Amino acid sequence: MTEESDSALIVDRKYAEKILSGEKEWELRTKTVRKRGKIYIISDKKVIGSVEIINVKGPFSLEELKKYYDKHKVDEDDLIKYSKGKLLYAWVLRNPKKLKREIVLEDKRGAVVWRKLTKEEIKQIKEQEE
Repeated sequence: MTEESDSALIVDRKYAEKILSGEKEWELRTKTVRKRGKIYIISDKKVIGSVEIINVKGPFSLEELKKYYDKHKVDEDDLIKYSKGKLLYAWVLRNPKKLKREIVLEDKRGAVVWRKLTKEEIKQIKEQEE
């Protein structure tokens, strides 16, 4: 990707850690995504790392997703709660990188799934990338 990403995905901490360790290769969401390339991961109002979105698979039913636990690492109870009966898409991830130090962000109203990062925030993040 030639231009720097300013997109950050908000992820629950237990799953964000699994993404950044490389253990979780699929991020499950109720919607597909067109975005490809590097994005940042936010958890607990902090940027904690980055990952690349390389593809989207699905949609999958809960029954189908049970077969792919090794890819998404989401337990059945969380799958049921999150999906609310809807089909889910698997955002295929690669190249996870944890920051040396987490970057605390100012709270932005309305940010639920994605948050656009400012140039100053990206500068701070760059200083903490390995």
